[in-house]
Amino acid sequence: MKKIKLLIVEDNEDDLNTLTESAETYKNNMQDKGIDLDFVISSYNSVDVAIKEMDSAYDGAVVDLKFSESPDYGKKVLDKIKDNFLRIPVIILTGTPANIDTDKYDLIDFLKKGSADFEKDIFGVFHEIHNTGLTEILGGRGYVEEYLMNVFSSNILPQLKQWRDYSNKNSDKTKQSLLRYILNHVVDLLDHEYGEYYPEEVYISPPLSENLKTGSVVKNEEDHYIILSPPCDLAITEKDSYKSDRILLAYIEKTEGIVYKALENINNKKKT
Repeated sequence: MKKIKLLIVEDNEDDLNTLTESAETYKNNMQDKGIDLDFVISSYNSVDVAIKEMDSAYDGAVVDLKFSESPDYGKKVLDKIKDNFLRIPVIILTGTPANIDTDKYDLIDFLKKGSADFEKDIFGVFHEIHNTGLTEILGGRGYVEEYLMNVFSSNILPQLKQWRDYSNKNSDKTKQSLLRYILNHVVDLLDHEYGEYYPEEVYISPPLSENLKTGSVVKNEEDHYIILSPPCDLAITEKDSYKSDRILLAYIEKTEGIVYKALENINNKKKT
């Protein structure tokens, strides 16, 4: 049976009962379709208690903002998640959506009480997220920890003396190099597990770095180009500039243009 562990922080008993009933209804509907799952819910009517009990082992959290202590007391839960880097998908449940600073917090959604469909908008969404494997991969008991332990024991420990020598010369650069080393080994482990690949795996959007790299996609007005310059040309010098003063670009043809040309070729063949 698939078990989805959820945290609910809500001090209104009626709303809490509605949430738990919706979870049960959604579970029963899925079981009628042959999907065996269960929601393991930890509910708290106190923000302070919820913060003490919280860890990264949850597959999702539903947080009400308004508590008896203050109108925005529930934001303390969001601060805890953000400040402690807990990788928990969060849905806000509130009567006043306008009070939420969406730029400050990483939220899946914020739902207004009285108009949200709890089954579809909360438990259906968390079910879909769980199906992606996101919380298994990034959660506190996920695959990332398993892979990191593999790299640590099999690769890093046997070479630890070399890394200690590097750190004695330059600690900051060694940290960056070791991070690349670890990530490359994790990717190498994953490459042995053949399966379907998706476009989002290839290009990071939005970019995490402002530096241009081989394969980066850049935009000029409405046109897009891919950078073909080799990494050595794009290396950053001590003067904080690229090693080469020229960058090789290739124009990326729009999908509409490719489809149009293909249809045009088909029509021309029919005419002949």
